[in-house]
Amino acid sequence: MQIYYPIAISVPPNKTTVLFFDSSQQKQLWVQALQKVMGYSNVFDFYSFEQTLGKGQFGLVKMATQIKTGQKVAIKQVKKKNMTHIEVFQQRREIEVLKMC
Repeated sequence: MQIYYPIAISVPPNKTTVLFFDSSQQKQLWVQALQKVMGYSNVFDFYSFEQTLGKGQFGLVKMATQIKTGQKVAIKQVKKKNMTHIEVFQQRREIEVLKMC
């Protein structure tokens, strides 16, 4: 029996492609290559998170400190997994409004 190691690649709004690999090592190499091409970075590489400041419709707002400068910032953590199309639109609109501020 052959074991396959899948990667699901999702492109908004709802298009998903699943790639299957013969080994976990091969899968990990592809994950790393895809992350490099996409310019992937992890927010935890740049900020240390602290207490929760508040809760909104789309997620939590946390106090964080930028690791490089020590500057305090507020970061909104959003769970996108179960968002509807309308909620994605509302979230994008909120981001545009915040950019203007």
